[in-house]
Amino acid sequence: MKRPRRHRYSFSDIIRAAYLAGSGASAPEIAESLRHNLTANGVRGLLFRHGLRLAPKMSTQTAFVAVVSREAMTEIERIAEPFGADPHFVAARLLERAARESVILSEIVKENAEP
Repeated sequence: MKRPRRHRYSFSDIIRAAYLAGSGASAPEIAESLRHNLTANGVRGLLFRHGLRLAPKMSTQTAFVAVVSREAMTEIERIAEPFGADPHFVAARLLERAARESVILSEIVKENAEP
C-alpha cells in the first residue's frame, strides 16, 4: 500500500506556522493560511515535528503579541519562579485582572491617550 505523499514545507511556511501558533491561531486557521491542502491534524503534526505546539486558547479568549519592558518581565519571572508558575501565563492573568478593575484600566487609558 502506498504511503500518502508528504508535503515539503519551506522554512518560511514553518516560521509562519510557528508564529501563528504562538499568536493563538487555531490549527484550522493555520492550515488555511498555509494553503497546502493541509488539514488541522496536518498542522498539529507539522508543529509537533518541529517541537512546537499550539498556544492553549478557549473560544472566549483572544491572543496577541505584547511588548513588555524587560524590567517588568524580569519582575514577573522573579515572583513566578519560586512557585513554578509560567511567567507568560502570570502576565496574561495580570492583564485580565487589570481589565476587570475599571479604576486601573481608566488610569492606564488616560495615561496613554493621544492628546
